Amino acid sequence: MSANQPLLKHAPGNWQKMTLGAAFFFTVKEHRNPLQLFTTIAYQLTTTLPDYRGAIEDRIFKDNTIVEKKMSSQLKSLIVEPLQELRKQGKSIQPKAIFIDGLDECVGEDARAEIIKIIASSNQGRIRSVSLGHLQSR
Repeated sequence: MSANQPLLKHAPGNWQKMTLGAAFFFTVKEHRNPLQLFTTIAYQLTTTLPDYRGAIEDRIFKDNTIVEKKMSSQLKSLIVEPLQELRKQGKSIQPKAIFIDGLDECVGEDARAEIIKIIASSNQGRIRSVSLGHLQSR
């Protein structure tokens, strides 16, 4: 069990049935850069989804500027599309919980609003392999 697994004990509803795929904690002293959010989540997912790791490596090899692109592009290129590819290949991907905490510590109001907008729109059916959610602010 990972160090962050206890988070799921306190999660509502179906979240308790999922395993933790990734967690990102914005903090005052570190981890304030919003461009680190989806790259970190993608990296953490590679540790729990072996087939996903290969899909990510291929994408970064073809375009190593992905990590510098805007957040919506990172989510699409690093999370949504690779998971969709794996599903098309017939790979079974169990839903994973992704927790984001301390959003109020993220640098810039515009960035915070963009993160909420990106995640909210992803929850409207575009992401089926990973459920993004449980945004909370302290």
